[in-house]
Amino acid sequence: MSNLGNIEIGQCNYCHKKQEKIGHGGYWIAQNRGYYWICHKCKADRRIRSYPMACEWCKYENVKWHQGHTYTCPRCTFLGINHLSN
Repeated sequence: MSNLGNIEIGQCNYCHKKQEKIGHGGYWIAQNRGYYWICHKCKADRRIRSYPMACEWCKYENVKWHQGHTYTCPRCTFLGINHLSN
């Protein structure tokens, strides 16, 4: 996924809770077979660690990586998704 448009609403892969607002409530996690969304509670309860291969909030793949495994996402910036409020 590389365009700035349509962001999919997630549903937790474990508890099936639906994401209420784009960019909030959980993360997109990339695996060999694609992406899945996981809510904050299940991620913490299951102690799932993830290392981003794309934006964890919107799946945008053309992020700008910085030192220390941090990145800025132009798609989230464009759409006004604030990662600090998650």
